[in-house]
Amino acid sequence: ILVRGPWIAGEYYKDPETTKSLMTNGWFHTGDLGLFDAEGYLYIRGRKKEMIKVAGQIVYAPEVEAAFYKHEEVLEAAVIGVADDLKGQLPAGFIVLNAGVSRDGKDIEGEVVKLVRDVIGFNGFDLRMTSGQKQERNAGERERNADHAPS
Repeated sequence: ILVRGPWIAGEYYKDPETTKSLMTNGWFHTGDLGLFDAEGYLYIRGRKKEMIKVAGQIVYAPEVEAAFYKHEEVLEAAVIGVADDLKGQLPAGFIVLNAGVSRDGKDIEGEVVKLVRDVIGFNGFDLRMTSGQKQERNAGERERNADHAPS
């Protein structure tokens, strides 16, 4: 997403190189990724830095995380891109299960992988799980996690 207008800062404070890398002919590159629908509405898909490039296919970490959160036993989730010699990058998913979950981890792993495949159509990733009590976080993170809670 590129923007321009009088509200755009002239440059980053004491950082002309970053300013130069993010400005093109008066347009500021926000780092956000988006698309317009047929009616002209802009939808923000994520951040460029959240893209994981897998053998030419783009996978967005937040989309995989949102799929993880659809599983009722997932408390926290994170996805990162890790280097891969063959495919460039591979997504690696990490989930923390709710306290007291006693079901077999392989069953839960299979269900989570199926959710990702069904929701975003991708299943080539490594998944790590742990269970236990959630560590205390700041209020903003608790609210973010609540936004991803299963509905």
